[in-house]
Amino acid sequence: MLGLWLAGAILAAAGPAATPPSAAPPAIAKAPAAKLPDPNALVCHSEPLPGSRLSTRVCMTKAEAEARRQRDRQGLNAAQAQYGKPADAMMMTPH
Repeated sequence: MLGLWLAGAILAAAGPAATPPSAAPPAIAKAPAAKLPDPNALVCHSEPLPGSRLSTRVCMTKAEAEARRQRDRQGLNAAQAQYGKPADAMMMTPH
């Protein structure tokens, strides 16, 4: 009796019998064409306020955000060129 119950439990745990694969492969869904990002899409993020633990929410278009990023990068490069060394190189020099 115990053997019969054990065999039934093993068969139940094994799950249904595997079905043979069908002759036709399943249809593959085509991926939608990649859309270019909209430069007029609005993006928002939080920026910390100088001298405070608070932050403010800043929203701008993607084009404005890219222009700001480039302007900030140019300012950083100009400051580094003024002192002759990039900030990373100044940190690596032994004192």
